[in-house]
Amino acid sequence: MIVITGSESFVGKELIKQCKENKIPVIGIDSINVKNTDYTYHQIDIRDPKISEIIPENIDAIIHLAALSRDADCKGKAYECFDVNVMGTLNLLNARKIKGIKQFIFASTEWVYEGFKNNEEKNSRIHFRCI
Repeated sequence: MIVITGSESFVGKELIKQCKENKIPVIGIDSINVKNTDYTYHQIDIRDPKISEIIPENIDAIIHLAALSRDADCKGKAYECFDVNVMGTLNLLNARKIKGIKQFIFASTEWVYEGFKNNEEKNSRIHFRCI
């Protein structure tokens, strides 16, 4: 079983889909209110010290995708971004230590593409290998 932070993001949803296809149980964590998921979901801020209380003992890995990264979310909010991105990550690392989880995978995907020209569309295919 794995925990995925930022589970409601584009990458998070795709990862959950592929894990389900490979029969890997997941727990999703995100700060937004979501109803009717077909997986265990917790709405919680990654900075919340109580996050370690909702993570079970038998987790194989935490895959950390949660962050403030879009320009609109970050412009003029350096301290808030630092708090969420750095302190939130440190809080998750502490939860990993408390629960004895051996694997912590951090991923960031915001700046994948160079500039767009003339409303050019860019397609991407996300592929995870779940083993």
